[in-house]
Formats: sequence, C-alpha cells, structure tokens
Amino acid sequence: MTTFKQFLENRNKKQLVGTCVNSFDEDANCIIPQLPYGDTTEFAQAEENATKITKEEFLQNVNVPKEIINIDAFYLHDENNDVYMLYDDKLDIHYFFV
Repeated sequence: MTTFKQFLENRNKKQLVGTCVNSFDEDANCIIPQLPYGDTTEFAQAEENATKITKEEFLQNVNVPKEIINIDAFYLHDENNDVYMLYDDKLDIHYFFV
C-alpha cells in the first residue's frame, strides 16, 4: 500500500510518455506533444549530448513502470530539455520520461 508521502513523491517524478518507436511518425516528426523534439534529428542530437547518470539517480527522478524497471539499460538525462531517457541497448529502444 502506498503512503500519502510516497504518493506525493511519485507525483512530482517524471512519467513515461513514449519510446523512440512510437513517438515519431513515418516522416520522422515527433507526435508526442510532451516531448520537446521536433523530429528524430533533434532527438538524436539531444541523446548525443545527454548526460549519462546512475540508475539510482534516474530512479530518484523518474517513475518507471514495472514492466521495464529491471531492463539492463543506460540512463540518460537531457538537461537542456529536462527529459530522462532509459535506453535498452539490446532492443535499441529509448524510453522517454517528462
């Protein structure tokens, strides 16, 4: 059972809004309004410049769904846009949290 304190802490954390698979259309334009990237080029530039962070730091700032919490991943923070990314290098999928 979640305490009220845990509820408040989780409410202020970043939430999953999409992945690199479902956030861009066939013309490479971003279709998720919560993401700051206009297209895949802007995303790729942001990912390239993102800071690699620890899993602990990531979990302090992000609510990760149970289905992906144990993925062996890289954890990134796009500080310019305040987007957190979980990158599953086995499946080559970025998960976006804002």
